Amino acid sequence: MDQFVVAEEVGNGSFGSVFRARHKVSGELVAIKKMKKKFTSQGECRSLQEVKALEVLRSGPNIVRLHHFFLEKKELHMVFELMEGNLYQLIKDRNGRRLEESRIKSIVFQILRGLQHMHSKGIMHRDMKPENLLISGDTVKIADLGLARELKSRPPYTTYVSTRWYRAPEVLLRSTAYSCAVDVWAAGTIAAELTSLKPLFPGNSDVDQISRIGGVLGNPAPPPAADGVVASATGAATAAAVIAAPCIGGEWKEGSQLAARMGFTFATTPMRTLKEIMPNASDESLEMIAGILQYEPKNRLTAYQALHAAWFRDLPESEDLKHLTDVVQQLPEKRRSMFAGFRSSSFKRESREKEREKEKEKEKEKEKEKEKEKDKDKDKDKDKEKEKEKEKEKEKEKDYRDRVKDKVKGRERGLSVSLPVHNNDRPVPLAATVLKAAAVPELSFQDQLQQQQQLLQEPLHQPMVSQPFFQHHHMPSHLHSGFDLPVISPTSPFWNDA
Repeated sequence: MDQFVVAEEVGNGSFGSVFRARHKVSGELVAIKKMKKKFTSQGECRSLQEVKALEVLRSGPNIVRLHHFFLEKKELHMVFELMEGNLYQLIKDRNGRRLEESRIKSIVFQILRGLQHMHSKGIMHRDMKPENLLISGDTVKIADLGLARELKSRPPYTTYVSTRWYRAPEVLLRSTAYSCAVDVWAAGTIAAELTSLKPLFPGNSDVDQISRIGGVLGNPAPPPAADGVVASATGAATAAAVIAAPCIGGEWKEGSQLAARMGFTFATTPMRTLKEIMPNASDESLEMIAGILQYEPKNRLTAYQALHAAWFRDLPESEDLKHLTDVVQQLPEKRRSMFAGFRSSSFKRESREKEREKEKEKEKEKEKEKEKEKDKDKDKDKDKEKEKEKEKEKEKEKDYRDRVKDKVKGRERGLSVSLPVHNNDRPVPLAATVLKAAAVPELSFQDQLQQQQQLLQEPLHQPMVSQPFFQHHHMPSHLHSGFDLPVISPTSPFWNDA
């Protein structure tokens, strides 16, 4: 603890205490959780279920981040990011003033997103309640994984998990083979509490808790539906039942058997409906909450399915759900929505159409990107061609300069020199007038070519060597026939004049 300045204690419980502290070097504010249990080694600390779960969930959304942990005087200290408060404090501070539905929607969405990530990693929280949901600004994160358990571990599980008001029916009825559906149940009750600012099922005991649940959801083994309420083939109620009628918990044969073993009997007539409890809630929010609060865990919405409810479709964050997958056991298609033919089905169609449109837009964008890449490649090819042309021009200019230099050197040695100049595609020996170009200062390649053309068009000088000279030297006729230009030899008077 020497590296931290402890400010104050912000919470305590049977597990230990939580302190607000500041790092001496970085100045970062953190929350330090000091465990009461004694540990003898770092390895023993790492085997702690909470530490293992937090390390697995480190990079996930809406899960409180564990920076690191250390052992001091056999006490485990866990250093977390610091959050401003929790959901319980938020509800309490409202003093009965309702939260805006947009904020409730955002909070519930983040809770479900954190649960979806947790369940996808094979971990169930088992202690979801407002106190364990931390808040900073508009951000919500799940904390306190002291009761977390891996899904791959086999039952039986302990039945003394979660706070009573947020316990799922299977836990209350002492089932030892529950699943991550217990976390989703708790999220549904918390969503209802955010809407009404009161606990949905505030039982005084486990029996009272079950009675309160039955007073809203009905009997899990109900008689034939009456009063115009038609139950579906799966035991789930229709949309009208969610809005204003009882018996929405569906059928749960195992629950009825568990209740009978405990000597508990569900009331045959519910006392209140969800609409009566939350009169200001939207129909879409009631639909989602009812989909979560199903007796049968297998019929209960998973976190993944709840995130895709119609209630969340206008949230910007819902666009980030496409990469998610429902790793929990998939329910039959007819059980995914409690309300066949109601808003869920129409929303599914709308969602699919929107997804298709978005996919088409993405494909168009990809095609545009490909076209841009092709244009870039074409421009690069053109640039390469231009570079090649420049290189060719440079080579031509260099070749010309080399030939002129060779001509000058030949003149200095007193040799007969002829510079090939193409005239009508025929190489022609240069006349004495052409040789004067060697004394001209170096010009650009184009200017030199132009000068050569001008020289070729000038009137030619009279032969400097008489015809007998050619005969005397037996000059082959093909070297001078057809040309008016004389061939210059080292004995020609031209060299003396030069």
